[in-house]
Amino acid sequence: MKTYELTDYIAEYFSHFALHQRGLSHNTLSSYSDAVILFLKFCQSQKGIRIESLKFEHVSKSLVIEFCDWIEQEKHCSAATRNQRLTALHSVFRYILNETPMHIPLCRDILSIPMKKVSKNHRYIYQWKSFNKYYLYRIQRNPQS
Repeated sequence: MKTYELTDYIAEYFSHFALHQRGLSHNTLSSYSDAVILFLKFCQSQKGIRIESLKFEHVSKSLVIEFCDWIEQEKHCSAATRNQRLTALHSVFRYILNETPMHIPLCRDILSIPMKKVSKNHRYIYQWKSFNKYYLYRIQRNPQS
């Protein structure tokens, strides 16, 4: 019997479960995939763990928290982006939790990592800037309206 490693579950999650069973949109799949790839690259570049040799023993709650902190501090991403990346990892580990009882403690630890509070003002400012960009774009394309 083959023993599945973390990368096997990740591949199974994206190739079958997320699209066919959960019915996630292609945009969500792309976003989640980007987040997982970023996590794997973090493990390789910051922790020296090669992607192809990443095992469950390498992953811990503290590693995921370090990844979240790295996103904000080194990549200069907002708390909202950090939360989106964490949501993707939560989704993958929730899948693993349901697939195998061997990794229940690890999955529960990772799923217990909370989202960071995001300022509502920041969200509205972002939406206002997006609206302004869209409106300016429409004016430039069609000055008569």
